Amino acid sequence: MRLFPTKRKKLSTVEPTVNMADNAIEVYSEAEEWIKIYTIQGDLVLIDKKPKGAWKFPVVPISKTVLIIKGESRWVRETTVN
Repeated sequence: MRLFPTKRKKLSTVEPTVNMADNAIEVYSEAEEWIKIYTIQGDLVLIDKKPKGAWKFPVVPISKTVLIIKGESRWVRETTVN
């Protein structure tokens, strides 16, 4: 059997950050990558292509909930929406 190398995104040396501010989720990472946001129950809320650097997603707070944010470069964070 012959194995072929797979293309993988280069992992960043700077840890991505996720913050809630002004009714928006703010994500910062060095990579341009796909971002997926899920509810704590596992429902997909959003898939979006994040540019290099900072990215914002507005959130309308209906009730307190926890969101899971996943980056294509294999990082996961959670944030609480109040």
